[in-house]
Amino acid sequence: MNIDYHVAFAKHNYSVPYRYLHKKVEVRATERTVEIFYQGQRIASHIRSDTPYHYTTLPEHRPDAHRAYLGWNPERLVRWAERAGPLPSAGKNN
Repeated sequence: MNIDYHVAFAKHNYSVPYRYLHKKVEVRATERTVEIFYQGQRIASHIRSDTPYHYTTLPEHRPDAHRAYLGWNPERLVRWAERAGPLPSAGKNN
């Protein structure tokens, strides 16, 4: 499993509940479905996607802190970043 509560299968990434982060899971797939199991219990089911290197994520699989930011639009993200201040100039000799 990846470090971001997704499992890579056939070049696509499928979410699992975040509490299974770093757990060994089993993936079973059909032509239309991808299911993820932990210790024989199904913990996630997704419609199979053929889009390589993309993510299929169910909101309920995200930690609460991640869900809090889902509704942020780009303008809000920029305002948040501006309040944090500029990045230090890396590698510049002043």
